[in-house]
Amino acid sequence: MDSVLRLIGLSVNEIVYKVLFIIILWAVIGAILGEIFGS
Repeated sequence: MDSVLRLIGLSVNEIVYKVLFIIILWAVIGAILGEIFGS
């Protein structure tokens, strides 16, 4: 049971990190595109 919970915890952490990474990536891309098209 411990190993199952640990696996679930790891997958949840991976999902959280991927979501955060995607959000940051979108923010950076949005800022770059905003600079290009804004000026």
